[in-house]
Amino acid sequence: MSDGHNQNHQCNHSHHHHGQEADLRTESLDPASQALSRALRYCFVILKFVMICVVALFLWSGAFDVQENQQALVLRFGKVVGTGSKALKKPGWHWAWPYIDEKIYLPTNNVSHEVFLDAVEESGGVGFWYYLSEREKENPRKKIPSNIPLQFVRDGYSLTSSSSAIAQSETGLSDAEVADYNIVHTRWVIKYRVSDPLVFFKKVWDGSDPDQKQVKMLLRRVLADAVIVTSANSDIENILWGQHEAYREKVQNRMRTRLKSLDIGITVEKLLLPKIQTPRQVQEAFEAAQWAGVRSKQQESEARGEESKIISSAEADASNIIASAEAYRKIKVASARADARYMKEVLEKIEKAAQEKVPTTAPDYQAKRREVYNRLRAVTIDELYQEMVREVMGNVDEIFAPPSTGSGLTEWRVYLSRNPQLKSAQARKKEKEKKTKVPTGPGGR
Repeated sequence: MSDGHNQNHQCNHSHHHHGQEADLRTESLDPASQALSRALRYCFVILKFVMICVVALFLWSGAFDVQENQQALVLRFGKVVGTGSKALKKPGWHWAWPYIDEKIYLPTNNVSHEVFLDAVEESGGVGFWYYLSEREKENPRKKIPSNIPLQFVRDGYSLTSSSSAIAQSETGLSDAEVADYNIVHTRWVIKYRVSDPLVFFKKVWDGSDPDQKQVKMLLRRVLADAVIVTSANSDIENILWGQHEAYREKVQNRMRTRLKSLDIGITVEKLLLPKIQTPRQVQEAFEAAQWAGVRSKQQESEARGEESKIISSAEADASNIIASAEAYRKIKVASARADARYMKEVLEKIEKAAQEKVPTTAPDYQAKRREVYNRLRAVTIDELYQEMVREVMGNVDEIFAPPSTGSGLTEWRVYLSRNPQLKSAQARKKEKEKKTKVPTGPGGR
């Protein structure tokens, strides 16, 4: 233990001795050396502070802010950091390695973008609207002379078909054989959004083009393909005047189908067709054709209305005639049955009268009864005939009875209603009764 104590004492003595030597050396330095020593110490402190600031700035330079309606991807050595939804940086502050990681900003899937498909030059070589010079843009003309040819290089257009039903019926050709192709100008607006940012980045856009010019050109070409195919299979009359909304829907559906097959992370929200027009060189002819079509439809509608009116009137007349005929049939059937019953009763009375006149005790009573029966029946028939003649004669307007020659048969001709203005005796009697009848007021007075 004494040995350890001695060793510690020796060490402490040694340190104390060296400290005294350092102090002696410092005291032995001249003032210039002392200033230099202090400057070095200060520089070392400043250097440490600068190094700390540089490290802090380095770390701070890796922070980045993702704005609203944006999302970001971080690329490290050209590869996306993270997978799936974790690779997308939502709005807010994030950090990436400075000078190593690359940041790509993408639009979110709830932001809508627009692409215009107008004239050829304004749409990057793809368009369906006619060319307008700067002067025409300031003072646009809807119509131009027909002798000015269509500029097939500058003017954008699409071909549409027009099938003639008359030519088809007269020639017996199919729709394709009688198709008459026409030119139409259209303007389009694509409203789209990025539905899958990862796919959109990997297949379409690498972030080097802030305006997305290449993306817009791709959408224009997809739309151009849809317009060309749909127009070629559509009737120009329907596109211009009848079913332009259906035409727009067909183009939109075809474009969506094409984008879905390409799988580039883009979805078309709405496809707009703000303008559609025939070539200005033939605008007057198409307007005349449009007016003729409108007039034709109007006349066709009027004809159908008249047809419906005539058919309704004819059906009403037919119903009335059928009802009158049915009522007349019922009256006649009832009258015939009443006459049959009456004649049956008359014949029964005649037979009964013959039986009363000739009893069964009389010799040959059956032959005598038949003789009496036939005589009474003849008298009855003659009376009925005379009654019918009197009834008929009472309703006729005029009676002409030529004088009898006294020899042979006399011919009678009766003209019923020979003059429609003459009234029958029965009608005159009814009018007379109506005039002589005293009208009664309230309370029977």
